Amino acid sequence: MDSAIPSAVRVSSRINTPELSHDDLESLLRSAVATKKDEYVSIPDVFSNSFVYERNEKLYRQKYKATKGQVLLIGGPQHVIKVTQYVLASKVKLAKVLSERKKARR
Repeated sequence: MDSAIPSAVRVSSRINTPELSHDDLESLLRSAVATKKDEYVSIPDVFSNSFVYERNEKLYRQKYKATKGQVLLIGGPQHVIKVTQYVLASKVKLAKVLSERKKARR
């Protein structure tokens, strides 16, 4: 856990709108995890309730909640690693066929 980030941080947008654009959301998340004023934090992935950011060559996953032009960080960051997996297309197709057959039986 990165102790430099408090367990709950709320950051507000200057934009007065109930909905955030993806760019606005990413900017707010970046501001929330930056520990220094001019620090740039890379955010390679944003999900509906968490995001991944990179600081000092380490990746962290952080939960958040976005509402009314604000983001609230939930809990503390978790150190993660990126895993890429390549699966044979034939296996994916077979799994899809089996899944469709199972649904058809219901």
